[in-house]
Amino acid sequence: MNADLRHHFQKLFEYSKCKLFFHLTYAYHSPISAVVAELEVMAEQNAADHCKFIDRKAIPSRDSKPGGFRARYKADVEEIVVVFLVLDMQQDDLRGAAKKAAPSAARKPRVQTAMTVRRKSKD
Repeated sequence: MNADLRHHFQKLFEYSKCKLFFHLTYAYHSPISAVVAELEVMAEQNAADHCKFIDRKAIPSRDSKPGGFRARYKADVEEIVVVFLVLDMQQDDLRGAAKKAAPSAARKPRVQTAMTVRRKSKD
């Protein structure tokens, strides 16, 4: 387990008496599912001493929304929710698709010349 991630997670509960927290993880490694799996274990086993883990529920990745999960904790008489989101900073799937599509582009990228810019500004 990444000690840095665990440290930030445990500190989260000390920032405020909030009932809702967000834990964002910038992932530079693939697969993202492995990062989420590590965070799930951390969320269950490494919460602050005053918080008892209740459960977690997956948050699926859709469109441009990052995936992750929501974890619930019992603290004294209230419930605390932590939303874990994992942001895919490498975006390997998108880069791979763009690279594969590039040779089949229907037209070449347009190159603007000084004459083209002057014509557009007069219109």
